[in-house]
Amino acid sequence: SISAAPTHMTYNMCYCSGVRCNEPSSWSVVGAPFTVGVATYTWSATADSVAITGPIAHTVQQISLTVTRPAFATFTDPDDWLVKVVDYSLDCRHAMDTMLFSCGGAQSCGSSSPGFSIDTQDSVTFVLNLRLTMIDAGSYRVCFNDATGSGFEAIPSTTGQRHITVRQPEGTSPRGVFRGQRFTALAGSTTGINVTGHRLLAPTDSKILLNAKQGATTSCGSNAEFAFSPRPLADSEAPMLVTAASLPSSSYEFDNAIHWEALGAAGRSHNSGASTLMLTFNEVVQAGANAAGT
Repeated sequence: SISAAPTHMTYNMCYCSGVRCNEPSSWSVVGAPFTVGVATYTWSATADSVAITGPIAHTVQQISLTVTRPAFATFTDPDDWLVKVVDYSLDCRHAMDTMLFSCGGAQSCGSSSPGFSIDTQDSVTFVLNLRLTMIDAGSYRVCFNDATGSGFEAIPSTTGQRHITVRQPEGTSPRGVFRGQRFTALAGSTTGINVTGHRLLAPTDSKILLNAKQGATTSCGSNAEFAFSPRPLADSEAPMLVTAASLPSSSYEFDNAIHWEALGAAGRSHNSGASTLMLTFNEVVQAGANAAGT
């Protein structure tokens, strides 16, 4: 999806066939240009960029965030408006990290939050407390909900900026991996993952873990919240016959092979001269070139 901006924006749709898409010449324009309308709501802040002043301990700062709309654009009650701030790598479905941004401990800022004020019928100011350390530097999107039932959506600033920037002090950079990194891999292939950062220890015993579980409450520190189904290992053993679950009964001596002579008259059909067997194996039996084992 494309977020609206404070002014009308026109875009082109570009396509790459999948070959050398890192080269600009591999892309071509398809279709006609399209225009995205003006955003109904925009925000402005006392500071679009916040500098962290403490190297390790959380530094408490405060910013005022004002949300406005054009006159008569909508008719929702400003007293019902809500706002929250989330990491720019996430969308607005995720909860606000109240350890970093707080409005009285709630998951979003509203009329019950400290510092909330209705400036005009089309303008509301929210006050956020920021508790940030060096590792929290990055970009954060502003999400807004006007209580119409559509949920939280990202809104731009009045100047067209898409996010609030949290900066590190000049000349400082903490040791560790960079936040918000994204990776991609082709299903069924072997892919290396390159994690970048600053002043990483080498050699290192650091590890990564892939997590297929998604949600606002998913925590990387909780093993109980991880969910990932790895690709099954290649099968190199032949299926084994389970005589106890096969027919005739397990009293016959199969020894992982069928001995026709051992069936005797009791195991044969007197009408057709043929024998009916039910063989149960410990795994699915495959036939053909992909079958493993002998």
